[in-house]
Amino acid sequence: MIQFAQEIAERGGLAQGSMPAKFLEAADRGEIAKEQCPVILTGYLAPSPETTISAIANATWLFATNPDQWDLLREDPSHVEVAFNEAVRLESPITSFSRMTTEDAQVADVGIPKLRVREFS
Repeated sequence: MIQFAQEIAERGGLAQGSMPAKFLEAADRGEIAKEQCPVILTGYLAPSPETTISAIANATWLFATNPDQWDLLREDPSHVEVAFNEAVRLESPITSFSRMTTEDAQVADVGIPKLRVREFS
């Protein structure tokens, strides 16, 4: 993958205006080192297919187990973006990410404490 990203970075084989192309533009302006581009490109490109596949599979599973929601979406496909965002919220394609509260919260009967950040000296 690094070799592939290196070749793309050297040839400029990225779609104009794309996020990866913006990494190269930043390198051209001297904001990041050119040598960093393949690593940054790999970090950007490598997880994309996996998360996309997982998100689509999760959405498919959710619609299969909730056919009433699938029927509603088929009746009005204009809600597909909201439905997909909701599917990603319900079944995250990345299980190592988490969300934290900035204030103490209560959901149903469950208390969720504010994230306490430990300061190190």
